[in-house]
Amino acid sequence: MKLIRENVIDAFNDINILFLYNIKLVKESVKDLVEIEIFNDFIETYNRAYRMILNNKMVDGVVILRSSFELMMLFFGMRIDKNVKAEYCREDSYERYMERRKNSKKAKDYLSPSYLRSIILKKYQNIEFDYMKIYSALSKYAHPTFYRNELRYHEREKTDITIMYLNLANIIPNLFLEVLYEEGLIKKDKYDDISMFRYILDRLMTLYMVTGMDRKGLVESKKYTYPEINKEINKKQLNELKDNAIKTENIIQEYRKDLKRELYNTLLKVEYSEIKNKLLKLGIWLCLLLYFEVILVWYYERRKNG
Repeated sequence: MKLIRENVIDAFNDINILFLYNIKLVKESVKDLVEIEIFNDFIETYNRAYRMILNNKMVDGVVILRSSFELMMLFFGMRIDKNVKAEYCREDSYERYMERRKNSKKAKDYLSPSYLRSIILKKYQNIEFDYMKIYSALSKYAHPTFYRNELRYHEREKTDITIMYLNLANIIPNLFLEVLYEEGLIKKDKYDDISMFRYILDRLMTLYMVTGMDRKGLVESKKYTYPEINKEINKKQLNELKDNAIKTENIIQEYRKDLKRELYNTLLKVEYSEIKNKLLKLGIWLCLLLYFEVILVWYYERRKNG
C-alpha cells in the first residue's frame, strides 16, 4: 500500500510540473515588468507551498498556498483594472484608500481580496465553482481557528492526507491555466489536453481514498476541534464524512468498470506519453485493489449474515 501511495503522489507531482510548465510558457507574452514580478512571485510561492505539503508541513504549506492564490488574484486583477496596478505600485496605497473612504463609503480598496474577487469573477464567470471552492478552503486557515488545530493534528500524527491537499493545491495552477485560455493566451486544443489532467487527479484521489487511505485519522482529528463547544458542528461534519465515504464507495463499486474505462479512454487521448504510461499502470493497480476490497466486503457480509 505504501508503494501505491508513493506512485499516486508521483503522478500528482508529474501533473503539477506539467501545469506549471505550461503556465511558464505564457510568461513570454507578458511584457509589463510589474506583472512579470508578480508572475514569478506566484510560481515561487506556489512551489514552496507544494513542497511543504509534500513534506508534511501542512499548516504552513496551506497558509503559503493561500498567499500564492492571492498573488494569482493580484496578477489577474492588474490585467483587468488599471487601478489595481496603480495602487500596488504606491507606498501609501492604504492611506489613499482611507482618504477616499472619508469622502465616500463606497470607495473601493483596489488591493483587497474582496475587490479582486469581485472583478475576477465578473469577467471570468466560468471559473466560479473552482475559484470559490479553493478560496473557501484556504480561508479557513488564514487565521488561527480550530481548522488549523485540526490540520496540526494531522501533521503531528502523520495522518495520510497528503494526496487530499495536493489535489487541493493543484486547483490553483489549473485555475491559472483556465483564465489564460479565456484570455486567448493558450489555444483551445492545448487547454483541452491539459485540463484532462485536472479530471484525472480527482479520479486518482477518489480511487486512492477508497482503496488505500486510512480514514480513521480523519475521524480521530475531531477530538482536537473543541468538541464541547462545536459538538453539533463536529457531529454534522462526521456524518457528512461518513456519508461521503459510503457514497463514494458505492458509486465506485457500482461503476468501477465504467470508471476504469473512462479513465483509460481519457488517458489514451493525452499526448504526454510518459505521464500517460505511469497513470495507466497506476490505474490498473488501484482498480485491482478496489476489486479485491469489494470481494472481501462481500465475503465478510455473507459470513455475518450466515
